[in-house]
Amino acid sequence: MKRFCKFLFYSIYVILVNNFFYFQVTTRFRWCFNINDIIFKNLNMKYVSKGNHNQF
Repeated sequence: MKRFCKFLFYSIYVILVNNFFYFQVTTRFRWCFNINDIIFKNLNMKYVSKGNHNQF
């Protein structure tokens, strides 16, 4: 029983750590994409709609 509790605690810890790192990475990428969206909204909208926004 004690081993099971330790395993459960360890698995919850690993899940939390993984979620934290995933959250950090995704928020950082989302921040970069938001900057790109602001840059593109200031540029010509026709240029964005052509699908040329893969250059950044």
